[in-house]
Amino acid sequence: MALKVLTAAQIREADAYTIAHEPIASIDLMERAAGAFTEILLQEYDLQGRPVAVFCGTGNNGGDGLAVARMLQHSGAQPLVIVAGDTSKSTADFQINYRRARDASVRIVQVENDTPFPDIDPRSIIIDALLGTGLSRPAAGIYKRCIDFINQIKRTVVSVDVPSGLYCDRPNQQHDSIVQATLTITFQCPKLSFLLPGSGEYCGALRIADIGLSKEFLQQIETPCYLTEKSDFTDWSVWKRKRFSHKGHFGHLVIAAGSYGKAGAAALCARAAMRCGAGLLTVQTPRANLMVVQTAVPEAMCLADDEERCITHMGAAFADAYAIGPGLGTDALTGEALLKFLIQNQKPAVLDADALNLIARLPDAKAVLNERYVLTPHPGEFARLAGDCENSFSRLEAAREFAMAHRIVLVLKGAYTAVIDNSGKVYFNPTGNPGMATAGSGDVLTGIIGALLAQGLSPAEAARLGVYLHGIAGDMAADEHSQAGMIAGDIVRCLPRAIMELMRGEEHTLP
Repeated sequence: MALKVLTAAQIREADAYTIAHEPIASIDLMERAAGAFTEILLQEYDLQGRPVAVFCGTGNNGGDGLAVARMLQHSGAQPLVIVAGDTSKSTADFQINYRRARDASVRIVQVENDTPFPDIDPRSIIIDALLGTGLSRPAAGIYKRCIDFINQIKRTVVSVDVPSGLYCDRPNQQHDSIVQATLTITFQCPKLSFLLPGSGEYCGALRIADIGLSKEFLQQIETPCYLTEKSDFTDWSVWKRKRFSHKGHFGHLVIAAGSYGKAGAAALCARAAMRCGAGLLTVQTPRANLMVVQTAVPEAMCLADDEERCITHMGAAFADAYAIGPGLGTDALTGEALLKFLIQNQKPAVLDADALNLIARLPDAKAVLNERYVLTPHPGEFARLAGDCENSFSRLEAAREFAMAHRIVLVLKGAYTAVIDNSGKVYFNPTGNPGMATAGSGDVLTGIIGALLAQGLSPAEAARLGVYLHGIAGDMAADEHSQAGMIAGDIVRCLPRAIMELMRGEEHTLP
């Protein structure tokens, strides 16, 4: 099942429920969390004989850090704990772990606002356990000083649960001091700020440590946000072929794409659709693009528009689904054709790129959107559809409201692309990499989703599976060509292997 993304308050509730109903003492739950953190840390880094500087606050996040330092020493590392602040004002669980660390002969130094920092060995890895999920105001005083010092010395930094100074479920201000982590090992579930542009950049890579919080509580608690897992996809009938199947069983997708000079967008979209199992494919494109598309995608049929440079007719009665937008252009005639299509269409469709820009311009277009449609905007396209947003948190909320108001599925593209269904549920996607920020990558996604719609998946199913598959193929392409060197065509070429990986049941790890 998809992982729930909980607020800081809900996480505290989960802790309290687990302590009361397992039952387990809070110090023992802290020990379990520290053990889970340390296990992942030692999988990621060889720390045998290596110096480790553990920066601890005096709250429970610092208590976690002290327990981690003790476990690392037992595992052969050389921890040095730097405690920030007045230990006389620390939490009870911090005090217990402070004594345990001292009894285990872990080196501990304390720093105040006027205390110089100890020398940090250049080989050291930094463990950030200063401030946790309970943060309610910007880091200040000794905590701000420690955060700025950690960022200044530029070591490998692993944050315990959350980068210190980062809020979990609301935006920080521009000048807040926040640890820039190399890796964040978070407890039980991802936090919303990790998955959004801006705030998520502080987390580095992300790993999730299961600390055994109550499954009963986690199943019952309500949240609109989830992180998709491979195990969410169990029905592979969309890609399985019976012996007596024929191409008519796997849907006829009609793609309306390309304007003069943008035949490549139509070709990429079409090639992706064919690689994802569409039985039949027709591409509607301007007459000038006909030869390019027929040559690039010989498996596709083409309907050349009467116009040489733009599309003026959309839709075909034989289609099972449509994909509209890649390289479409924003000619007024194309806008008229799109509005007419939206009013008359009764089939599922994915709308991308210039189709979205035209919808934003046409006064009546948004009013005729409905549950048949998947819209796939990047943030700029979404701003044209719904207006500017102050930050990524307000953009996500605006996207939820837009999806519910128009009864559509919205795919808000980004590092963790958010698939939002028409009930407002958000499914963040964990696959993919920055190399996919390349020309044509979105056209490939449109072809994938269109092919899945044509094969009978619902808009929400096609969007979630399509985005997940697109990311896996992108990761394979990056492995082969590097993130800098990969192109959209490489993603298309990797789609068959990505499908096989999914059907084999291999879990995909977070970036």
